[in-house]
Amino acid sequence: MPEAAGLYLVAWQIDAMTSEIAEDALRHLQEQMDAVLKAHDLNEEDIWGSGAAPPEYEELRQQYMDAWDELYAQKLKDYGEPAMADLFRSDRDEFESILQTGREFFHGPRDDDDGALPEWLGELVAHVAVNMESDGVPGPLGMQYEREDGFWQVTVYPQPVEVVGGADDGAVVNPGFILDLEELRSIFEKVVANGWKALGGRDSGSQLFIEGVFQGREVLLSVLAEAPEDEEPRATFAL
Repeated sequence: MPEAAGLYLVAWQIDAMTSEIAEDALRHLQEQMDAVLKAHDLNEEDIWGSGAAPPEYEELRQQYMDAWDELYAQKLKDYGEPAMADLFRSDRDEFESILQTGREFFHGPRDDDDGALPEWLGELVAHVAVNMESDGVPGPLGMQYEREDGFWQVTVYPQPVEVVGGADDGAVVNPGFILDLEELRSIFEKVVANGWKALGGRDSGSQLFIEGVFQGREVLLSVLAEAPEDEEPRATFAL
């Protein structure tokens, strides 16, 4: 195995361990960020979608990211990788370049710029599907995404289903589901924040969200409880 591939595997596992530690170690910063949002009557979508976060929120968020990075570097050192820890602290671009080379050993090159749906994005949606259990009428998943300044916003939701046959013939229903949050969190290399928005915002409705790093990309994943209002049924369910 090439050295870069081995380093990628080590860095990936240390990243997952750091995320677990950060939940408790950095909880005070997360609680302060939540308090700022509440004070300004904002939610996470307002912050990430428009970039109009209050200055105090941005300052806390930077403190959180810096503290997370220091936890990560310390864990690399604790587990016998002091050289990687030093490189992570001193030359982030070179560190990420080595990890990208290692990642390509297992997954091949990225395809973000070839005009097709990126492979990693399909993998992300597949992880959502694997960790989603239908609660009633089964249906396929819909997905929307956009990229701005290297930050990806990905929205996944159960597509409406048209009932065929029986007393409810022709009715359109939104499939219910149960989502394994812990398993879904575990696919991220780094988790910055996650939660549940009971009322949603604008046209987004109730949703679960996870902000973090997936396969080297900054991602905000939202899983909607119901499809957007203008979404047409893409499947049928026979009674």
